Amino acid sequence: AMNGQEALELLANRDYLPDIVLLDCQMPVKNGFDVCMELRIEYPDSLPIIMISANTNEEDIIRGFRMGSNDYVKKPFNRHEVLARIETQIKLSHMWKTEVEAVRSNELLAKILPFHVADRLKEGDTLVADSHDQVTILFSDVVGFTKLAASIHTSDLIMVLNNMFTRFDRLVDKHGVYKVETIGDAYMVAAGHEELSREDHCQRVFEMARDMIEAAKEVELPDGSRNLRIRIGIHSGPAYAGVVGVKCPRYCFFGDTVNTASRM
Repeated sequence: AMNGQEALELLANRDYLPDIVLLDCQMPVKNGFDVCMELRIEYPDSLPIIMISANTNEEDIIRGFRMGSNDYVKKPFNRHEVLARIETQIKLSHMWKTEVEAVRSNELLAKILPFHVADRLKEGDTLVADSHDQVTILFSDVVGFTKLAASIHTSDLIMVLNNMFTRFDRLVDKHGVYKVETIGDAYMVAAGHEELSREDHCQRVFEMARDMIEAAKEVELPDGSRNLRIRIGIHSGPAYAGVVGVKCPRYCFFGDTVNTASRM
């Protein structure tokens, strides 16, 4: 680009970002400092920027870093030095992206699996199969769901379920229990399988159930005719559990305790 404004327009019209941007501080139309500031607003972390200038005073260098540049090169510069700085910034950018992806993967894993199970998988365990002496399992479903599903539009039904399940998800965090899965209108919760809830899993799940009933009452049908009502079954006892699946893996529970809770 021949000037700062042209550089911004060029980036805006591309389907991909360059590996790095070199900015001359004294560009016409819009100087490098202003361009750097706008780029940092648009791309806060993902785009390395090196500023180049004949101004060697400390104020300009500090200003460049404050605008968001990753490095600052003074003119006249050594070609090999600039190439080395470019290579360093690209490597740092790739390392940062790798770290961000790892953090996102860990966060996603923590959302779908219990913490102690996620830790075992990260440590290299390829098979997670547990036997628990005592757990408490909860199932809930919506009273009259089949009739409800046939009487309202699909998008309205999804909105109602999402509203209810979002409230239940908050209660999961509040009571320190584990959301196993949702199937249709059914919501399954477990406790007692990890250290946090091992001593009081019955109490936690009971209080969760009580709050779920009240939360469901706050969810109205689209026509405002009535609020949702749910049924809940709870049972405590031994159970098996393990990670099932590779794509979107789940920590699932099996055994008579699960079957009894689902039928109550």
